Amino acid sequence: MANYFQRNKRAILIAVSIVIVIAVIIAIAVPLALTGNKRTQPRHSQSQTGSYPNDCFPEAEGNPSKVNETVCQSRGCRFDAKATKSPACSYQDEGYRLKVNDITKNDLGFTVKLEQVGSAPFRGDVANWIFRFENRGKSVARFTFDTADGNRYKVPKTMKLRAHSAPIHLSVVVVVVVVVVVVVVVVVVVVVVVVEVVLLIEGHYQLSYLVEVVVVAAAAVSVEEEEEEVVVVVVVVVVVVVVVVVVVLVVVEVVVVVVVVVVVSAFLQAATLLPSTNVYGLGEQKHETLRHKLTKTWPAFSRDQPPSFDDEVNLYGVHPFYTCVEDEKGNSHGVFLLNSNAQEYAFSSLPSLTFRTIGGILDFYLFLGPTPEKVIQQYTKVIGRPSVPPYWSLGFQLCRYGYNNIINLMDAVQSTAKYDIPHDVQYVDIDHMDAQKTFTVDNERFPDLNLYFEQLRDKGMRIIYILDPCFIANETNYKPYERIKAVDGYIKWANPDDIDPASKDDTGAILGYVWPRGKVVFPDFMKGKTQEEWKKLIKESRKSLVFDGLWIDMNEPANFGTNEERPWNWPEDEKPYWSLKCSQDSLEDPPYRTKACFKFDKDDKPARLSDKTICMGGVQGDSSQYRHYDVHSLFGWSQSKATIEAAREATGERSIVISRSTFPGSGKYTGHWLGDNVSQWKDMHRSIIGMLEFNMFGIPYVSTKHQFVLFLKVCKSA
Repeated sequence: MANYFQRNKRAILIAVSIVIVIAVIIAIAVPLALTGNKRTQPRHSQSQTGSYPNDCFPEAEGNPSKVNETVCQSRGCRFDAKATKSPACSYQDEGYRLKVNDITKNDLGFTVKLEQVGSAPFRGDVANWIFRFENRGKSVARFTFDTADGNRYKVPKTMKLRAHSAPIHLSVVVVVVVVVVVVVVVVVVVVVVVVEVVLLIEGHYQLSYLVEVVVVAAAAVSVEEEEEEVVVVVVVVVVVVVVVVVVVLVVVEVVVVVVVVVVVSAFLQAATLLPSTNVYGLGEQKHETLRHKLTKTWPAFSRDQPPSFDDEVNLYGVHPFYTCVEDEKGNSHGVFLLNSNAQEYAFSSLPSLTFRTIGGILDFYLFLGPTPEKVIQQYTKVIGRPSVPPYWSLGFQLCRYGYNNIINLMDAVQSTAKYDIPHDVQYVDIDHMDAQKTFTVDNERFPDLNLYFEQLRDKGMRIIYILDPCFIANETNYKPYERIKAVDGYIKWANPDDIDPASKDDTGAILGYVWPRGKVVFPDFMKGKTQEEWKKLIKESRKSLVFDGLWIDMNEPANFGTNEERPWNWPEDEKPYWSLKCSQDSLEDPPYRTKACFKFDKDDKPARLSDKTICMGGVQGDSSQYRHYDVHSLFGWSQSKATIEAAREATGERSIVISRSTFPGSGKYTGHWLGDNVSQWKDMHRSIIGMLEFNMFGIPYVSTKHQFVLFLKVCKSA
């Protein structure tokens, strides 16, 4: 050993000197970084907390001549027929604000007690609110607005969050291998300990943001991206004696996110200025461009609405998440609102974005990236990572509505093979069912269907068939209805004794009308027993009709003819006509009409939230603790988990489920298809945008569907 040190004396002295010098640099640089960390000016030069006139008559869509003065004033808002730079019907901050009464710090962040001052818009006074801010990691923050009693509805979805504040990362990790340099290593360790103690005492958590509550006319929250401090110290051990420490300082540009809030009983709003116009996401709607045009307002409320209807309506799912690329360097952040009530997203050219919802709480998650990829990774970590689909499901798939018998189905398969078109998966729609009843087969039109499916599977093809979430209620011996009825598993009226007998079954379940020729009921997938019975039905179904994957449709949930004289497919000769009709109250017709309502207004009849679905007053959950008003947009999501679990148990494989209605986190259980379009070139263009958006939403298994005849015309014209 002595000879070794003698031979390498010079190298050892150099190595020890390097370590000592680096230790001194650390001792000087780290305190300077801690005390000298000055944030650059925010990008927004305009006032961050100014007064924002808000539109109290959104159904006029900016046309003052359509504003009704009486209705405007009944909403507690101000009417000004001569207004040019603000809406003709608006409320402003001077009449309503939230007063900060108390700020309390805690392990995760802080809590602010707020008191309403002045009259709230839409006659929705709530005296006391609580604002909570939580840091949930270096680049993830959460903030909520809830009533002081905490009794408002909250989305019953578990989010994957850190259970504590952001960890204090050790700036130096020293590996002791050589006794000769023990003294030097101890010096470095002491420096690190001192630095970490300073970090702890001064409250530096190495977060990517700072938070400030600003007392202005309306409640405002400022979240700033922070300069990162000393973040990396790498220790490399070379042979036996050399320890090299590298310190890297990473500085990022500051971004400010300011949220101006209005929270009342049935109207919650948060407006934020945007650092750029590069905004992506928010769904599900039909978008002409991937980057949002900052002149539109988009509604969100699950609806049986094909994308061929209109450019600015809500479709099947709800995804209140956006990403913003802030600058040319690609710095990005994302914002997610965990809320399942009817809502809308309103852009302006400031640029700004306003979230509005008519129930629940404001529960925001901020993801600070700083790259677009990191934002999506942070988002999907919180809502649930998407599942990996089976390899076979990445192949070529053939699906259509209209195989009205097994001969047509066979012809389609044979024609595809004749022209050497790849064909890996075959679907069947409701055509194969007996009178469109779920879990049945029409043996007259589709004799030996299971045998045919088995023959296709023997050749390497896979089978997916459809399941609709409604069961006919007026037919004897229909086992699926009886099975879920036995566990009290349907969505019910809140007060069934007050309901017309024609609109309820003998358990008080809501009756509707969809595809079967008869009134139907709707399973309540918010109930554990319903999910278990649904799983059993799926597993038993595969014993008589084999499948490899499942397709769940109509799960917004859809209902035909709600609030109309009769459903469109009700037999004309069957009288008296009937349809589901919902009551007149604040749940069915809330004081603030989101675009999910007024966009469907007719000249002689205003639209309602319950149109094309079931009544908002229905009760759901194991203890009837939820109103359909709150959980409507969760129907497809709540159905998905039980469906994929059943498919996996039935097949013994990974399987796949494709759902029409989705919500944040659905990608953990299902894929999605973009609904029925009319197969024009513009539909193909939009489908690309839709698929990119659903990748951002955490549902990467996504595709589109085309009407076959029109699609052929598009192909022939290519």
